[in-house]
Amino acid sequence: PPLKSPEESVLDKLVISDIRFRGHHGINEREKTKGADYSVDVELETDAQKPGLSDLLKDAIDYAAVTDCVVETGVNTNFNLTEALAGRICSELLARFDVRSATVKVMKLFRHGSAVDKRMVSVYSAGVQIMRKRKT
Repeated sequence: PPLKSPEESVLDKLVISDIRFRGHHGINEREKTKGADYSVDVELETDAQKPGLSDLLKDAIDYAAVTDCVVETGVNTNFNLTEALAGRICSELLARFDVRSATVKVMKLFRHGSAVDKRMVSVYSAGVQIMRKRKT
């Protein structure tokens, strides 16, 4: 049944997983020139009561606009660290959308695994997850 009272406590999240793009982030020259593939997961804490009741896109956060924000930020910026990229994506999401918080997980993908030490341990992705809240 639909919610009847706007005063009811809500903790709603919009979730978009595995947004992919090719970006030029990293500390070595190869990463900066040839780029790497990235996968981003986004969770936006918001109040979904109004769109849940109205069933109108104008009352909701548009998934396509969120995806565009992530891809634009990932493609049009250059950072040395994945942490900096994730922080910028969070900042952009908080600036553009009416959300309480943004959680962003950015993973750099390695096509065939990457040997990280002399033991030849394979890593297929590495990254960071951060959460930022809107200042009150």
